Amino acid sequence: MNAAVRSAVRVALAHGHKVYAVNDGFQGLANGALFEMEWHTVAGWTGQGGSLLGTKRTLPNPHMEKIAQTISKFNISALLVIGGFEGYRGVLQLFEARVHYDQLCIPMCLIPATISNNVPGTDFSLGADTAVNAAMEVTLSRWHINCVTLILFLFKLLLFGLSFTFSRSCTVSSKTDIQYRGWVVNSSLISTLIL
Repeated sequence: MNAAVRSAVRVALAHGHKVYAVNDGFQGLANGALFEMEWHTVAGWTGQGGSLLGTKRTLPNPHMEKIAQTISKFNISALLVIGGFEGYRGVLQLFEARVHYDQLCIPMCLIPATISNNVPGTDFSLGADTAVNAAMEVTLSRWHINCVTLILFLFKLLLFGLSFTFSRSCTVSSKTDIQYRGWVVNSSLISTLIL
């Protein structure tokens, strides 16, 4: 989301527009929590995940009059919303409220951004791919660590042509045997078994 905000801000500024950002979504818009964005304001935002502006799942309907007043007060001529299903519903509510509020007769656009990937009319949302990749990375890294440890252990044993016997046991059969992760190994082999 931060990368999308950065791009939108810099493109708008490059085309000579004044850009305002809102903290905490539609509730922030209703409360007038707007501040002017400048080129340097979004420096470093590309690599940061999440939303530095903050998010709220509040919909605009209960605050429609205040939102219309804020849009008029700041002379807002277009609205770009970056959000998920609630953002979609919010833009739809603003669009439907145009009948009652002339201030809402401005271009409105939604950039879908949600890990849920549930915004109607879109195939992918910003954040959905990142969430799936993060989950896969955690899952695969746990599996990978266990497999690599076992493979390295077995490879070292095979590489040095060690002759040994494993015996699944909780007890040590003699002073020369050492237990390694539930397996009993002769201690004369320990120098080659250290991982």
